[in-house]
Amino acid sequence: MNNKSITAAAIALISVLSATSASAHVSNGGLVSGNGNVVKSSYTDCIKVSTGVRDQACGNVEAVKAVKVVPTPAPKAVSQAVSLSGDANFATNSAELKDAGKAALNTFATRAKALNVSGISVVGHADSRGAESYNQTLSENRANTVKSYLESQGIVGSLIRVEGQGETSPVASNDTAEGRAQNRRVDITVRGYTKVK
Repeated sequence: MNNKSITAAAIALISVLSATSASAHVSNGGLVSGNGNVVKSSYTDCIKVSTGVRDQACGNVEAVKAVKVVPTPAPKAVSQAVSLSGDANFATNSAELKDAGKAALNTFATRAKALNVSGISVVGHADSRGAESYNQTLSENRANTVKSYLESQGIVGSLIRVEGQGETSPVASNDTAEGRAQNRRVDITVRGYTKVK
């Protein structure tokens, strides 16, 4: 190759590079732009970067098409809640879980593990019969039992906040048996985000 053709190729290459975006790259010895098109000189020749020779046919230069990147969707904030009836899920005047309570917590734990959990709140409640201090202790013990059971199902204990509110937060009247039954409960709420796959 003589000096004249090398100079012409170099000038053509410089003019092409200045007109090409910074993301240009070499593919099979030829210059390819950032959007995947074969770069041509003002003479419509392809430039062989390895040799500096112009190639009118562009035969050995293949365009590399840009790959479209699909952004990962942002996780969505989620909150799920369940309330365990004291009568159906715990032994009478006890923090011991019945089989129904374990089944309800198994379902809850499965749903919680499908999330990126940021926190779980477990709050025990009691009706107003009996001494206030007894009701407070019972509500705390039931909440702690729920926490322990959720941990046994694979929920990280440090994510679980436990509280007993005794008889201070009724959802129904304590004047009727039905109302008192509604007030004996453990409320569980999980907060987190959907997992991005």
